[in-house]
Amino acid sequence: MLRKSRVILLAICLMAAGLFVIRNLGQNGLKPRALEPTSSSDTGDSIRVKIDRSLMTESDLEELTQIKSCPVCFGEDLCPELAGTDLEVRNVLYTPEDVLPPVYQVYKGLDVKYWIRPASSNGHVLTSLASLDQAVCQNASVFTEGEPNAKNCHVGLTASNSFLYSFILNEKSLRNLYKTHLSSRHWVPMTACPSYKLMDGLVQSFDENRDHTLTAKEKAMLITSISTNPDLVAYKLIVNQQIRIPHLNLYGSCGRVTLIEGEFRPLSKFLDHSLELRKGLVAFLDFSRLMFIDRDFLDEDFKAERKKCDFDCLEAFQTALIQSEETTPCYQIRPYLEYMYALVCRNILSDADIDRKSRFKQDQRGLLHNVHTNEEDHEIKSLIRECVDESELGGRVTAFMNLQELMQVVFKEDDLDDESDDRGDDQGDYDEGNVVHIKEVDNIDGSVSNPAALDKAEKAIELEKQALERLDPVEPIQYTPPPGEINIA
Repeated sequence: MLRKSRVILLAICLMAAGLFVIRNLGQNGLKPRALEPTSSSDTGDSIRVKIDRSLMTESDLEELTQIKSCPVCFGEDLCPELAGTDLEVRNVLYTPEDVLPPVYQVYKGLDVKYWIRPASSNGHVLTSLASLDQAVCQNASVFTEGEPNAKNCHVGLTASNSFLYSFILNEKSLRNLYKTHLSSRHWVPMTACPSYKLMDGLVQSFDENRDHTLTAKEKAMLITSISTNPDLVAYKLIVNQQIRIPHLNLYGSCGRVTLIEGEFRPLSKFLDHSLELRKGLVAFLDFSRLMFIDRDFLDEDFKAERKKCDFDCLEAFQTALIQSEETTPCYQIRPYLEYMYALVCRNILSDADIDRKSRFKQDQRGLLHNVHTNEEDHEIKSLIRECVDESELGGRVTAFMNLQELMQVVFKEDDLDDESDDRGDDQGDYDEGNVVHIKEVDNIDGSVSNPAALDKAEKAIELEKQALERLDPVEPIQYTPPPGEINIA
């Protein structure tokens, strides 16, 4: 029986992810239809796609999704959607803005409904899946001796006789899951400090039919996803537990592909425009290196000498935490929580040349460059510098709190200016010919000029300030488990 008490999860990002601007397409709702993997004797259409030179055929889509590999896959919740005859899947790989691995575009009419991200777009995911397939077949004694790549193993049919179905899901097994076939726990850091609460959240996230029971098939999909595609697992957990981290919409999975929000633009395309265009448009794109830490690990009795720690120091602790055979380091993480602020300040907010060098694209400007007046810009730069490299103990947290308060003032001033503007005037086009209308941006960021939205934002900021005072990087995420039991088959 699930505990009725509130459950709290703390998400700690140990590496800064890429940031992108979301363009809201206004696509809502999915119409489920039955879709089952086609058996050799099935002569019906399991996936129906309009035949066209530029569109995927039924066999193309089945090959892309690898639906027959399930339950050694990421899920089947979006297979009914892909079965719809009103969707068209383009047969040509599309590379959006040269910032992502190629994706396939799914159209409904003239509009892009979402993007299909195949496993093949990520070499690490593809390699991990191949390794897991081999482990499943070897565990089920399908491979013959001397033939490690025997073709007589159908991983989807073999899974029920392998460790994927007999796997006992608990905290210890989650922590050691990487040993099954992965070479390093660095690839799956989210399970470095597992807890009952984290496991319970994962169970709910992969309970696809919401029957409060994690079937053996659903469990196999959960283990497969954690082992090979931790980014997807983090996405599902964040959505299911309503963790307040800005992210792209995840529509679901079908076989070994995931379906994500499409038609967004990289943040770099907006950095030379005004703060009005920049604010409220940021979302994390990659959660593969996200670690979830239960607040129960934040040992109040753990007394560590407070000392200055740079990024090398933080990396050393992270490595020790991930490689440890025990969970002891998980209880020693409290003194390092504030370094999440330093990562954000250095990798996202700062416009200093020294900080740009740490980014994938060193020419990308910081999010808070040229914010307001020269005086405020100077103060913001000073606060960001102290946030990155504190000059005295406690300076980082104080700088981050002051930076947050200053930005709140700046945003309020901008909102007051907006209210006096004539919104009927022609606002023009932005981004060198790519049309970005102010109205569209307001729809994305919640239109902060709306009094109700502004009041809600102020309350959220106040809660975050209180969290900062406790040296906790994120306001506690609370949820009430659904009634009834969740059984694990």
